[in-house]
Amino acid sequence: MVKIKNTLKSALMPAAAIGTLLFATNCKEKNTVVSKDDLLAGDWKLVEENGTRMDVVPYTSYTYLWTFAKTGDFNYCYESSNYPANNACYTAKWTWADVDKTNINIDFAPLNATMDFKVDVLDGDNLNGTKTTNYSYYGNTYSYTDVLKFSKIK
Repeated sequence: MVKIKNTLKSALMPAAAIGTLLFATNCKEKNTVVSKDDLLAGDWKLVEENGTRMDVVPYTSYTYLWTFAKTGDFNYCYESSNYPANNACYTAKWTWADVDKTNINIDFAPLNATMDFKVDVLDGDNLNGTKTTNYSYYGNTYSYTDVLKFSKIK
């Protein structure tokens, strides 16, 4: 009886060790590849403009939001609890302007305006880059550039 127990014990111990090792190996975090479309999709709050943090700008109480949908829809909204009559949202269409997905074109067709956004950082939490806005107003064309940093709203 003792010999059977020892034989059974010596056979089961390595099997248990292998089972534990296989289970622990399967518990490791898997490296999943997330597409830039997935990273971009969602709501983004402007946290810095041209080096100035938005939470310390004394003259504005506005919150600026960009929303990218995987369908190509885009919303640009700004809102203020101090000036609710000035709250507004604009809709547009966005597309990647290049195959490397480092430049975004946003077209506000009815407003005769476009924004080109060169992406410097895009991860699950941050969207940083340079935005160039082009628009026509009474026959004149205007353009200006801003360096922007966004934080993803979760």
